[in-house]
Amino acid sequence: MIKISTDAAFNPKTQESGIGIQINHGKQQELIKIHISEVVDNHVAEFLALIGALNFVKTHLNINQIIMYQSDSKIVIQSIEKKFAKNKEYKKLIDYILKIMDDSPTFFANWIPEAQNRGADSLARQALRKEGKIAKDIRYSELELELL
Repeated sequence: MIKISTDAAFNPKTQESGIGIQINHGKQQELIKIHISEVVDNHVAEFLALIGALNFVKTHLNINQIIMYQSDSKIVIQSIEKKFAKNKEYKKLIDYILKIMDDSPTFFANWIPEAQNRGADSLARQALRKEGKIAKDIRYSELELELL
């Protein structure tokens, strides 16, 4: 089983975002920070955090197992549950997420309050400020989702 927690931090003035990804698998933990510029809003950043986590699992772990995902982003969790997003930009991102989720036999998504998501939140804030080791520093306009 893989447990994923994600969060995003967003600065509307600079349109920069930091995403934090915490992945627990077995007795190991992966902590990933990604800085993204040219992000439209905080919701896009939240979707990108999940995409980054799923792509990491797909590339470095075995995605063909139970995945438990938690986030404090209601729009991401609701979009997964409904398998739909009205907003054109969010729809593109949720469609990509659903495509990756098809490779997992069981995917559980759970909304949690911000207070219970401190690990991923801390990573996201560090990524926004470019503190410590950043896994990637990319522009959203140049992002190829397969490579996140």
